[in-house]
Amino acid sequence: MLPGPEQGSGRDRTIRDNKTWLYLKWIILDIAGYENIAIEWISTSNKPDKERHEKEYNNGAKSYKNNLERKIIKEKLLELDKKIHKKTKVAVITAYSPQKYIISTMVKQISFQNLSVEVDTVDAFQGSQKDIIIYSTVRSSDNPYKIGFLKTEARLNVAFSRARCLLIIVGDLKFLDNDKIRPKKFAEIAEYIRSHDNCRIVEY
Repeated sequence: MLPGPEQGSGRDRTIRDNKTWLYLKWIILDIAGYENIAIEWISTSNKPDKERHEKEYNNGAKSYKNNLERKIIKEKLLELDKKIHKKTKVAVITAYSPQKYIISTMVKQISFQNLSVEVDTVDAFQGSQKDIIIYSTVRSSDNPYKIGFLKTEARLNVAFSRARCLLIIVGDLKFLDNDKIRPKKFAEIAEYIRSHDNCRIVEY
């Protein structure tokens, strides 16, 4: 069983979990619908295969993108921009360069009022922190063993430890919450979210 969050005083709380490398210095933002929420997983698992599955991209090296996740992230950014009434730093990060490209292209087409949005790969983002992190997992297919370097511990450590206030994961939860994948880091993260009141799973 994963350990629970360590509660601090007032509106400043810390979550530490050595199994998932989770460390959030949780300073609560005033966002309607996110009261006392530190981690949200927006799951695409209920969408049809054709819609939720990754698309292979090959430009000299094989990589992946996921158009449904781009759509969800766009909707979430627009929602947050309306609900947040002060300047807030947001990063959208992903392990895959093609996914970075399609999300960054989308972000450049939007004029946000309150959000300052940065889009980058996990590797390029090491060491940076933002108020809100949105993590696009990308991978979703019929092959339960196929997540490539997404399972690399260092990448997950970066992805899940850079949010000051809110971490949003977007991806196919049923695909990633899978005992056939070794190491079982996404399964452990999913269990952590299910077992804590300040975390939630939302089906898209």
